[in-house]
Amino acid sequence: PRFCFLSGLSLAGIFVSINAILAQHFDKRRNTAFSLLMAVTGLNGFLIPPLVQFFYSTYGSRGAFLLLGAVLFNAFPAAIPIKSPA
Repeated sequence: PRFCFLSGLSLAGIFVSINAILAQHFDKRRNTAFSLLMAVTGLNGFLIPPLVQFFYSTYGSRGAFLLLGAVLFNAFPAAIPIKSPA
């Protein structure tokens, strides 16, 4: 319950930028890309809360934030090859 506000705020900001990136990079298979985005978003809403609860109950609030930051930071290298379409 405590993380709902932070999660909603971060998802609102991320969702707009991801939509813009997908719209720029996918011309032919744009519908497929957006469909996969929606499916993964729904899956994350199902999987992330138990993970957050486990981190929070095991490591406390500081440890949970550190671990969630580490998980998100490890996703950063996947975004490095994304460049603007020419």
